[in-house]
Amino acid sequence: MGNEIPDDVVEVLGEATTNSYPNIVHRYYKLKKKILGLEELTLADIYAPIPEVNKKYSWEEAENLVLDSFGEFDQEFRDIVQRMLNEKRVDAPPSLGKRGGAFCAGSSPKEYPWVFLNYNENVGDISTLAHELGHAIHSVLGMKQTQLNFGLSLVTAEVASVFSEMIFSDYMLTKTNMTKEEKIAFISKTLEGNIATSHRQNMFYNFEIMTHELIKEKIITTDEYCDIYESELKKMFGDSVTIPKEYRWEWSSIPHFISVYHYVYAYNRSNLLVLAVYVLYLEEGESFIPKFKKLLTARKAETPEDMLNEIGIDIRDKSFWNKGLNYLEGMIDQLEELLEN
Repeated sequence: MGNEIPDDVVEVLGEATTNSYPNIVHRYYKLKKKILGLEELTLADIYAPIPEVNKKYSWEEAENLVLDSFGEFDQEFRDIVQRMLNEKRVDAPPSLGKRGGAFCAGSSPKEYPWVFLNYNENVGDISTLAHELGHAIHSVLGMKQTQLNFGLSLVTAEVASVFSEMIFSDYMLTKTNMTKEEKIAFISKTLEGNIATSHRQNMFYNFEIMTHELIKEKIITTDEYCDIYESELKKMFGDSVTIPKEYRWEWSSIPHFISVYHYVYAYNRSNLLVLAVYVLYLEEGESFIPKFKKLLTARKAETPEDMLNEIGIDIRDKSFWNKGLNYLEGMIDQLEELLEN
């Protein structure tokens, strides 16, 4: 209710994601086992780093890559980023005492935002730069709003940032001279981030739904919690990953189940929303850009469904969510092709 998302939309999203486990999660982790040269991949290994060439990128190279990739999409996007850089609104160098992480701060429709990150000259940090500058673009395009309506809906808060990351990713894979090994590592890292945000959170969502339904009937024992969680783990990973017995207790270490229950679906919803919107851009080309900008100017006074309906998106339609899932399948196809060659 707080997110203003109808129950049936959440159910459609959950069903589509669960159905995609074999074509995305199972396929990817079988490929990762092959990449790492392991006979067995366990849950302790799923985030093991992919071997890669540790190419360094200077700050000037990072700026140019982001500017060029954004410019390929839209001149206004590039101009906003150029102004951010010209006015030194990006704090990038790591320094003693500086906090970790990255964020964008935009608090007023009368002032350009600021971006904070720790740049360590690798391609992952350039992706982070593109992500945070996407937030900055979102903030700038919303400057036509009033101060009271300047805040973002949780549903659209990550749309511009993840979309910008995807613009950069596609540019790196298609317009630069990345080596085969660099592409394998880059695609793998991107897939793992999406699986963690969508499929893992969807598995949590299924666990929550099943346990809360059972709570209506009885007091659940810890063994029953463990059995339900283990069942959902096996459904998500299939035979691609070995699940050690102690992982049946993992649910007990996840605070969201207690402190913000029935929230985890929102991670998946936001992630698949952006993937699907990006696919719409790929399908429609330049004609989609004005629609996307219109979405970025909307603010919290509108419901998420109304915002998206205005640009022709029906979030009750399962085929819309499948666009994002099909995009991830396409990335796995790319990875398979690279490994076969």
